[in-house]
Amino acid sequence: MKMPSADEVQIKALRQADLPDFASLMRYRHWRPDNAKPMEVAPEEAEAMFMATQDPRSGCYLWLIWAGQVAVGAVMMMPFFHNTCRHVGYWVAPSQHGKGYASAGLAEVSRIAFNELNAARLQALVQPDNPASLHVLEKNGFAREGLLEKADTKDGIPVDAYLYARVK
Repeated sequence: MKMPSADEVQIKALRQADLPDFASLMRYRHWRPDNAKPMEVAPEEAEAMFMATQDPRSGCYLWLIWAGQVAVGAVMMMPFFHNTCRHVGYWVAPSQHGKGYASAGLAEVSRIAFNELNAARLQALVQPDNPASLHVLEKNGFAREGLLEKADTKDGIPVDAYLYARVK
């Protein structure tokens, strides 16, 4: 499947006015087909994540992925040890899975990180049983570096995760 074009998808920095869309999307941060239902998210949690991006010293960024006028997903980025090494995460509403939005969003965030924020390394954790996310990372030039034991959680239980990275 080809990635959507820039005309079909855009990423935009999260704004205060976008908080209802963002809060709705946050329900799917850890959603997978094997989960019974999306998680509950308090509006205050979305607000707290937004506020973290407003302090330039935090190095935290959040973008919404837009398909036309509809927010279909989100991409976040935060420093890992220092500002030249950054951790990324992304998610897309289940109704939008398989359309290339996560890949397009990660591609644009990678461009911003390397070309505008002077990052030298981007990295992400992904659970081994999430082939769609593995594909998003590999499509964007990320390489698997190893398996980290109990580095993530699923339904509140520690689980293993692959470490993927892309360097400039």
